[in-house]
Amino acid sequence: MSVQNQTVKNVYAGNGSTTVFPFTFALLEADGEHVGVYVTNDLGTSEATDNFVIDTAAKTVTYPKTGDPLEAGRKITIRREIPNEQELNLENLGPFFAEDVEGEMDREVMMIQQLAEVTNRAITVDMADDKQPEDLLKEIRDNLQGAITAKQEAAESAAESAASAQEAAASEAAAKASETAAANSATEASVSAIDAAATLQEGQSILAGTAEYARQAAQDAAGIHEAAIPAWDAATVYSYPDVVAYTDGNNYRCIGENVPAGTRPTTSNAWVRLTYVNGDDYFEIDLRGGLEPRVNPTYSSSWDLDGNGDIMPKGLDDEITVAAETKAEQAATEAAASAANAKDSEDAAAASETAAKDAELHINEIVTNATLIELDADDNITIKESESD
Repeated sequence: MSVQNQTVKNVYAGNGSTTVFPFTFALLEADGEHVGVYVTNDLGTSEATDNFVIDTAAKTVTYPKTGDPLEAGRKITIRREIPNEQELNLENLGPFFAEDVEGEMDREVMMIQQLAEVTNRAITVDMADDKQPEDLLKEIRDNLQGAITAKQEAAESAAESAASAQEAAASEAAAKASETAAANSATEASVSAIDAAATLQEGQSILAGTAEYARQAAQDAAGIHEAAIPAWDAATVYSYPDVVAYTDGNNYRCIGENVPAGTRPTTSNAWVRLTYVNGDDYFEIDLRGGLEPRVNPTYSSSWDLDGNGDIMPKGLDDEITVAAETKAEQAATEAAASAANAKDSEDAAAASETAAKDAELHINEIVTNATLIELDADDNITIKESESD
C-alpha cells in the first residue's frame, strides 16, 4: 500500500440529527483499532469518547452508539492514532517479504503524518533563527505582559482624563452659579427699588421678564457645558457627583451611588437634570407634507403627553416658571410692606404733631403760672396777690 493521503483527521459540526460521519484517512488495521473519536464540549475542549461504532469497510463512524445525536454548537473529531512502535521483526524471516516491509514503512509514514499534524498546530521559530523554544515562549509571555501593562496604563490615563474633564466641568458650573447669583442679586436690588405703589400688573410684567431671563441663562449654560461634559455611556456605573450629556441635549448629574450600568438619566430618580434645552421633536412631516405627531417623541418645551398618551399643550409649571412666580410674589410682598411702613410713618408724624401741640400748651401754662409768683424781701418765693385783692 502506498500512503499518499496526507489527511490524519476529520472534523464535523453537529446539527442535532446526523449520526454517521465518514473518515478519509488510510488505516492499517481492518478492525479500526487505530481510530480515536473526540467530542468538543461547551468549553471548546475536545474529550475522548468510546460511545461510537466504526465501519472500516464503509470508512464511517457512527456517533453516538447510544443517546441523542450530536447537537448544534458541538464538534466531533475522528483521528488516526497509530502507536509510536516498530512491530516488524526481520530476524529469521527467511526469504524477503516485500509486502511486510512496505507495510511497516507505511506504518512509519502514517506516524510521521500524525506528528506533522500536531507540529503544524504549534508555534515555531524561523528556520534561520537559532532561538530556543523556551526563549520564544518567554518572548511571547513578555510581549503579552507588555500589552496588558500598556492597556492598564491607557485605562488609567483615560480615567485621569475623565476626572480632569469632570473637575473642569465642576469649576465651570461653579463659575456659572456665581454669575447667576450675581444676576439674582441685581434683580433683587431692582425689585427693592420698585415704588411702594407698584401694582400687581407691574409685578406680573416683572415675572415674564424674569422667566425669559432664566430660560436664556439655562440655554447659555447648556451651550457652555456641552464641550466639557462627557456623553452618557450605557456600559458605565455612575455615582455622585458624575455629570453626563444625554441624547436629548440636556446635562444630568448623578445623585445616587453605584447606579447600575444602562440606567437612563431620563427614567431614573438617581439622576437630576441640570439644563433645559428648548427643543421640539413632537412632530414630523408625513408623506403628504402635513404635520403629524411623532411615534416616539422625546422632549418639547411646549407639548407634553396627557394620561391617555395624547399630545397636549404644556402648562407653565416647570421649575423656572415657579421660581419666577415666587420672585414676583416676593416683590408684591415687599411692595405691600413698604406701603405699610409708609402708613406707619404717616401715623407717627401725626402723633408727633399732637405731642408737640400738647407740649406747647404745657409750656404756656408754665409761663402763665410763672407770672403768679415773686420773691419777697428775704428772697423767698411767694404767690402774688391778685389785682382784685
